[in-house]
Amino acid sequence: GMDLDLEGHSNHADTPASSGFRPLVDMTALEQQISATRAYGFGEEVQRRVLGGTSVLSSDRFHTHYEAAAVVRANISRSLENVFRSSSNDEHDEGEKVDVMLVPTALSFPCRLNPIGGDGEMDDIDPTAAFANDVMTIPISLGGFPSVSVPVYCSAADGVECEIVGMQLFASRGSEDQVLRVANALK
Repeated sequence: GMDLDLEGHSNHADTPASSGFRPLVDMTALEQQISATRAYGFGEEVQRRVLGGTSVLSSDRFHTHYEAAAVVRANISRSLENVFRSSSNDEHDEGEKVDVMLVPTALSFPCRLNPIGGDGEMDDIDPTAAFANDVMTIPISLGGFPSVSVPVYCSAADGVECEIVGMQLFASRGSEDQVLRVANALK
C-alpha cells in the first residue's frame, strides 16, 4: 500500500498526529484497529484522495482553498438549478428548461477489476486521469442534486453491442422520486 505521512496535514496543532505519523505502539487499541482497517481496506487511490482532501481542508489552507471553493460551488449549483423547470428562477423561457438530465457518469470506460496487462503485470492507473474522470459527477454532487448512475448499452455503427457505459441521471433538488421513475423506465 501507500505510505501515509500525515505531517502537516492535521487541523489540530496540539495533537500527536501533527508531529507526523504515529507508530502503532503509541496508539490505543481502537486507533490501531482503525489504522489497520484503513491500511488494508483503502487502496492507493482512496488513500491519495483522503490525504489530498485532508491537505486542502487543513486550517492553514482554509482561506486559500475552502472559501474560493464555496463560491464556485454556489455558482455551479445556481447554474444547474436554473436549467430545471422546477426552478423558481424565471430567467429563461420554460420551453428551454428540462425535468431531468442524462449525462455520462465518467469520461472513459471503467478500469477493469484486477487489471493485468499482456505481460502479466498490473496495469498502472494514472492518478490524474482518475481525478479527471470524476468531472461529470462532481458538479452534481457539489450542487446537492439527486442522481443515479444507470448502465446503458452502447453499440457500434454496425449495430453490434460493444460496451456498457454508466450514464448519470439527475434532476432539481427534491426530485428524487422523478429521478428514480426515469431511471426505472430506462431499464
